[in-house]
Amino acid sequence: MSKLYPLLRIIVIVVIIALVSRLILPVGTPTLSVRGEQIPGWFLNLGFTSIPITNSLLATWFTMLVLVILAFLTTRNVSLVPGKLQNIMELAVEAIYNLVLDGVGPKWVGRIFPLVATMFMLILLSNFISVAVPVISAVGFKEVHEGKEILIPIFRSPSADLNFTVALALISVILTQVYGVMANGFFSYFNRFFQVGAIIQAIQGKKHPAMAGLDIFVGLIEFVSEVAKIISFSFRLFGNIFAGEVLLLIVASFVSLGLPLIFLGFETFIAFIQAFVFAVLTMSFMSLAIAGHEEEAEGH
Repeated sequence: MSKLYPLLRIIVIVVIIALVSRLILPVGTPTLSVRGEQIPGWFLNLGFTSIPITNSLLATWFTMLVLVILAFLTTRNVSLVPGKLQNIMELAVEAIYNLVLDGVGPKWVGRIFPLVATMFMLILLSNFISVAVPVISAVGFKEVHEGKEILIPIFRSPSADLNFTVALALISVILTQVYGVMANGFFSYFNRFFQVGAIIQAIQGKKHPAMAGLDIFVGLIEFVSEVAKIISFSFRLFGNIFAGEVLLLIVASFVSLGLPLIFLGFETFIAFIQAFVFAVLTMSFMSLAIAGHEEEAEGH
């Protein structure tokens, strides 16, 4: 339990800074866009084309930079008697590793753990940006839109941008299929969706056509549910973080003290839970994808 105290102190400090800053800085207007706003005049020039830089993309780069710096500082002077930062990171990594080990077993933990841990930490830090939205919404660039001067925040939580959550969902679902194919083989794995074996057995008279049709129908439902994971992954994370940002902005614009603190604490909890749920669901779906191979190996 004592290992959790440094992490809890960091969360409390983040909440206090966000609250105190609310008393100093003005609150911006809530953003009701499912994607990040383009920072005026900022483009990423690739030679053959240029990509507009949005505030959510900038926040994603910032989050990645923080993760790289944390990794460097943690591993720079690794010792048997860990300091506070090393203690926190070891606690987080060990907890995630044990969770993945219990979920997928020792054979696959080496492949799946890095992905699950990276997703959890990236989403967690991205979600924490939404906790500070009453502060960061007041810092940005002014732009005239439809005759009105609006403020575009320089940072916006990546998780509140639907492009970010869809990209993570695609990575999760596609890699789940890849690991499923690696564990079971291409035809064996995708046969669960399209039931080619049931069709062949029906043609050969080894299976009743009605049963083969039922297998095909169930396989198509499995395929649809697999594709639907992209939608559920994306909108679960996006909806919770986006709604939290809007809620914090609305509450902070009416009440300066007291009530925002309650919501800041609640949104900090939501930020952690959503990162945890996304990572655990990814691990669970990958575990199910490779389960057929493991069960077959145990049978032999």
